[in-house]
Amino acid sequence: MNVLIYKDIVEHYSIKNTVALKYFLKRLISSTTKQISVNKIYNELKSAGIKIGKNSLYDFLDYCQNIYLCLVLNKYDHSLINKELGEKKVYSIDIGLNNAIEYKFSDDLGKSLENAVFLELKRQSIQVFYHKTDRCECDFICFDRDKAIMAIQVTYDMTNEKTRQREIKGLLDACQKFSLDSGYIISYEDEDKLSINGVKIIIMPFYKINQLF
Repeated sequence: MNVLIYKDIVEHYSIKNTVALKYFLKRLISSTTKQISVNKIYNELKSAGIKIGKNSLYDFLDYCQNIYLCLVLNKYDHSLINKELGEKKVYSIDIGLNNAIEYKFSDDLGKSLENAVFLELKRQSIQVFYHKTDRCECDFICFDRDKAIMAIQVTYDMTNEKTRQREIKGLLDACQKFSLDSGYIISYEDEDKLSINGVKIIIMPFYKINQLF
């Protein structure tokens, strides 16, 4: 764990339970681009005999956002309460920091690309959520004034047929859910256009992402 980040949080927020904080930070960074469950981390700490309240762990998550260590992405839900308190995914502000701390992160180019797309969406000040059902998931649903305007999947490449079908399935499901007639798959270098079930699917390389805005 990066000592400067750790000390910054401990000193700035006068945290006494440093053991719980250190574990939380490691779990947070290792969960980049994935769902993070505060409840699961709470149970892990409890099983290890480390006492801490769930509210304190939620505070830790807020602190990490306050110091720009990470940002969280809410799952889309019609209910405002469910949006705020429901499942979340976590993204790193600095991919280089993840590579320094979480060694496996640099080997997963798909994670790095998804994180980069998320940061670009935030840079454009776009309201964004992720969409997930029991069957599939779509990485990003973009909104403008509470109306869905764009669905985006991210995958490093489309050469693996299983990956290709999974990404297309998640995108189609999102487009149908939010009444969108087109959706995007951002890859590292693949480029193509498809039409499936009346939905236009545009596959584009990351370097062209600014064409979306």
